[in-house]
This record gives sequence, C-alpha cells and structure tokens, in this order.
Amino acid sequence: MKKRWYAHQVVEVPEAARKTRPEKYAALDLGARVLAALAVEGVSHQTLFSGRKVWKDFMYWTKRIAEEQARLARAGRKTSRQLRKLYQARTRRLKHAFIALAAEIARILKQHRVTTLFIEDLTGIREDMDFGPKNILVHNFWAFRMLRNLVEAACARAGIKVVPIEPRGTSSKCAVCGSPIRRLVRHKAVCERCGCVWNADANAALNILLLGSSKGHGAEATPLKPLALRWNYHRWVSCFESTAGTLHAASGSRMAT
Repeated sequence: MKKRWYAHQVVEVPEAARKTRPEKYAALDLGARVLAALAVEGVSHQTLFSGRKVWKDFMYWTKRIAEEQARLARAGRKTSRQLRKLYQARTRRLKHAFIALAAEIARILKQHRVTTLFIEDLTGIREDMDFGPKNILVHNFWAFRMLRNLVEAACARAGIKVVPIEPRGTSSKCAVCGSPIRRLVRHKAVCERCGCVWNADANAALNILLLGSSKGHGAEATPLKPLALRWNYHRWVSCFESTAGTLHAASGSRMAT
C-alpha cells in the first residue's frame, strides 16, 4: 500500500458582478375588438393586435355549434360527440391565437429590453354591466383572463415583471395633456385642447404606461401611426390599418379594428 499525503486549501472566489438592466417600462391595454394595445417606453409608435380575424373565426364555430344544437333539438337530444368536438375546436383555436399573441408581446418586450409590463386589471369588469347586443362579444368571446394569464406566463419566461394597474380613467383622458377626450368614432380619441387624434386603444395604453411608471408628464405627440397586427390563423402579421396624429391629418385615415 502506497503512502500518500494530501493537502487541502480553501480558496474564496468572488462572484462576478451581474450587470443590472436599467428599468424600462411598457403597458398593455386589453380589449375585445382590439385584443391588446402595447405601448413601450421610448418607442414612438404603439402596437395594436386586431381581434377581427379571431372574432370571425370564433363566430364561424359558434354558428356550427348552433346548427348542431338545432339538429339535436329536433331529435329530442341535448348533446352529442359532434357538439363536444365543435366546442373543443372553438376553444382550441381561440387559445392558439392568444398563445401566439402572448408570445409576440413577449418577443417585442424582450427586443426593446423591457423590464416591467403594466397591464390593466379587469377583475370584475363584467359585473353589473349590460352590454346589450354586444353580450356575445364581451361575455363569450372576450376571454381576457385567459389572455392575461398567457401574457403573464410568456413574460415570466422572458424574465419580465408584470404589474396590474387600475384602469379607471385611462380611456377618458388624453395621454398628451390629460384633458377629457371625445369619441367621434369608435376607435378615435379626439382632444380639442391639444388638437391630437389618437387611436383610442393606443391612448389608453399610453395612459396606463404613464400611470404605472409614475411619470410626471404626458406622452409626446407623434405623427407615427400605431403598428396594427392581424391574425392570419398561424401568426400575427402587419395589416397597416391604424390611425394617429393630428385632428386634420388623420381625419381621413383608416382605423385599426
């Protein structure tokens, strides 16, 4: 047996200093016709995710479901395997669009090195509200909880903090000067004090951004139009249907829906 001697020495190695990213904020306004409006600090245009194609696909499957329910009613039945498959198809296709939307939001935020995303807290928004003929749009199609959960999960994977913000008043005042706005048409917010015309959803996203980041000033007016993205049943692509700018310059522009 060979005799051996061993020496042990403890060495302390300091950890490499991690570079902390500077704080950079973004805000997300959720809706039904425009599923999400994204405003990023330091970026002169906002990004709108149009819900038109997603809504049309949802209504196609809703019509198929109604036809199957009518067929079952004539036969004195309430459910069938085909009906369950139609419900599953409608849910899966809607979730697929939302997953892709959340992934695109996380990609944009990561591209701009955003550290914190402010998202409006819509808890209880449907309580004591009568939407009349819009009930199917708001109550059936608008799965904002699912979308918010998917956005939060995508941001968590990207290392981005998500902070809920009370949205009260963010859709009724101008993001530039804070004055009350008028809604001449559904998606256009007009401020008579500063003469700016904003896409209403982009204006709300900017107000959420200013509210969350505690900025002591309004957003800067920009002639750039929001970038509108539409769902092509596979991914979100540009559709060039948005408006922003001044009251006279944008009065004839097409709107993002």
